[in-house]
Amino acid sequence: MLHLRPLGHLSYLILIISKVEVSLTSRKGELYLKVWTSTKKIEPLEVGSGLSKTELALRLRHEIKREFASYVGVSWERHFGQTKEMVGERDLINFLVGLKT
Repeated sequence: MLHLRPLGHLSYLILIISKVEVSLTSRKGELYLKVWTSTKKIEPLEVGSGLSKTELALRLRHEIKREFASYVGVSWERHFGQTKEMVGERDLINFLVGLKT
């Protein structure tokens, strides 16, 4: 999946998402890879030009009903280039808990 967000004259923030889903009865595993890139530096958003950030996430989802599911997961984010200089040299690990409808 590709998201293109215009940010002014010849300036774009691009998000590429790849998702793999594995079914195990009423439980499903989802693996996401997200890649952010920008055509120019955008300081208010703390985004540098070029490759900005990648995120790898794993979610385990349990379908209570077909339209309703709970999930838990973990994600890892890494920043690159100018973005890394703007936000500092740190990788982020996030724990996720939520409901999907």
